[in-house]
Amino acid sequence: AYEELFVRAGLGVMLSDFDIGAVFYNGHVFEKPMSISGYGNIDVGYKYNLYNSLYVAPIIGADVHFYDIENYSMSDVFMRIGGDFGYTYISNAIEYQYMLRVYMNDEVTPSIMGRVGFWSEMDGIGGHLSFGAIHTNDITGYNFTINAQMAF
Repeated sequence: AYEELFVRAGLGVMLSDFDIGAVFYNGHVFEKPMSISGYGNIDVGYKYNLYNSLYVAPIIGADVHFYDIENYSMSDVFMRIGGDFGYTYISNAIEYQYMLRVYMNDEVTPSIMGRVGFWSEMDGIGGHLSFGAIHTNDITGYNFTINAQMAF
């Protein structure tokens, strides 16, 4: 059985300029507020091949979020635990991939993501579609991703 320890990480930054005039918040007036926000995450897991191309990968990780809107700053750190559950098979030299990712963070709020994809080693092309729902800080966000890959 093929098994592996893995680490994955991600970073993101967003700059926003709100063209909405004056905003009154917490006793202060902000004219056309600007903001910066960012996130980072890291996961550590171990992938177990269960049967043929079926696998499970338990994961432990952390998320860091940072927000600054006109000098009002806030940051959060969330620990999370969960796993990836997937199935991969090869037919006619094309690898098909199906995966479900489920997390629960330390505020007992869930996140779930499904992904389907393919990779053709012979042609050096592939891609995937994913859809997820992420719940954090009493807010639920949805994510839809289309990914294309090419090898040169």
